[in-house]
Amino acid sequence: MIRLRFIVPVLLVAAGASGCTRMTNGTVAEPFPDSVSSSLADGLESDAVYYDGAAVGRTTARVQMDQDGGSFTLSVGGTDYTLRPDGDPELVSSPLWEYPANYTEYQFDDGTNAGGLYVGRYMAVGGANIAATGTEYLVQAGLETPADGLPAQTAAYEGYWEVYDTGGLDVDGVFDASVDFDAGTIAFAIHDDSDTQIGLGAGTVSGSTFASSFNVTSGINTSVNNVDGNFYGPNAEEMAGLVAGNGTGPTFGFIFGHQK
Repeated sequence: MIRLRFIVPVLLVAAGASGCTRMTNGTVAEPFPDSVSSSLADGLESDAVYYDGAAVGRTTARVQMDQDGGSFTLSVGGTDYTLRPDGDPELVSSPLWEYPANYTEYQFDDGTNAGGLYVGRYMAVGGANIAATGTEYLVQAGLETPADGLPAQTAAYEGYWEVYDTGGLDVDGVFDASVDFDAGTIAFAIHDDSDTQIGLGAGTVSGSTFASSFNVTSGINTSVNNVDGNFYGPNAEEMAGLVAGNGTGPTFGFIFGHQK
């Protein structure tokens, strides 16, 4: 489940990084963490969407992953589901991005349940299929941008999206997003995996959160959706969100991306 279909492995480029220290009212605030890895190892509260075989809904969950990807635990509905690695982590990016960024893909499978996470520097998105309940969950979590770290005016993003249609075909591709933090607006241009535009979205931004339409209006399968998500990193370097809506049947999915 949840395997990116056109994103390809790339070479890891080593880069020295230190914590980002912020100034608040002239005083030095606590350094922003270097990455989401240690917080994931401790466990992060997460928004979630699910499909239980009949309907799509939204809920909350908790996600935890060892820093080396040694295990992944999804806690939802009072139950912990712990999955073990299925292969080595893989560095992934997209040739369609204007400013390529690298994300790490982790796949998990315990013989009964399967799952995966895509981890950026400050966020993680993915999910799991739970066989016992016949439910698939998608989750997003990360280090949300503090109010004093949000861009003063506008920022441009690009990223990857997938929408699963429970009654039809699954679709995926890349997106561009224009965000005006001052005006509190966000707009999406949605492209398929050949970079042809097939949809649009528009919505609002409030602090480090956004809510928008995310409508696929042409291509192999159309759908009308909403996406709710967050900006992550000390200066909103990354974004991620969860999708829910309707196409041939109920739809659900995710997006993630980074500033250009």
